[in-house]
Amino acid sequence: MTQRRRSRISVVVRWIFGLAGLAFLVIAFRETWDRSRGTPFPGWPVLLVGTGAIIAGIVMLGAGWVRLLDRGPFRPLARAFYLSQLGKYIPGGIWQPLGQIEMTRRMGIPLAAVTASFAVFAAIEVAAGGVVGAVATLVPDARAAVRWGAALGLAPLALLYRPVLTRLLALWPRWSIERVNEVVPGAKPIVRSFLLGCANMIATSLAFAAILSQISPRGHSVVLAAACFSLAWTAGFVALPVPSGIGVREAVLLALLSGPAGAGSVIAASIVHRLMTLIAEGIVLAWSAYPVRSTTR
Repeated sequence: MTQRRRSRISVVVRWIFGLAGLAFLVIAFRETWDRSRGTPFPGWPVLLVGTGAIIAGIVMLGAGWVRLLDRGPFRPLARAFYLSQLGKYIPGGIWQPLGQIEMTRRMGIPLAAVTASFAVFAAIEVAAGGVVGAVATLVPDARAAVRWGAALGLAPLALLYRPVLTRLLALWPRWSIERVNEVVPGAKPIVRSFLLGCANMIATSLAFAAILSQISPRGHSVVLAAACFSLAWTAGFVALPVPSGIGVREAVLLALLSGPAGAGSVIAASIVHRLMTLIAEGIVLAWSAYPVRSTTR
């Protein structure tokens, strides 16, 4: 197959993936909007600031992926990442990982390096969500069960220790420990990506806490709400077959927050947050697709 033909096939595949992802994104937005009918919405300042925080979080998450790769041009790699996120709305649970790996590989990065980096990135997202969620252990009015559960969020940090990562990935068939050591990112890219992942999680979680504080009739801790959201998001993330963790996140939120905030308010805040996230992802995708004009002549 000639290079030109492979390039054309790649463009067609990206268009099909993008259109399918956009279609399911619209479906997800419509379904979430339908569920939001009768839901109390916070004021416009909270909606705007919260959406801005989510946008900032998504941008930082994409930057974390690019920093983990530690190679290639930033914007094309980030654009591929943002486009691949549409895959999480397609039923099946495999399209987002496949899209992220394949679109990054098309940037000229070896498949083995991209695959290893994706596995590390997934561990980073889980660890970042767990660490931010572990803040609940410091909240005085958190229930004992919540504190113990939040403390477990620190466990995924062990996955970021490079010797542990390499040994786990070496369990993959046909990957020797020597080969894994070649393709797993170094310690510095892992730390940079983890810090950006934590920043994303903090921004996204605070957006949820701000929404809940506006619509909940009961008093509650903003820090506790943000930490519990981070734990719930992480639970939804690891529930791979479920598109975007729908249902799983809400179940964990109810278990952690329904006492201090009220079950109705928790569900309402989660629905509004999902709407804001869908809008934010659309904005980031549109921004990343906008061509950059060169300033050189």
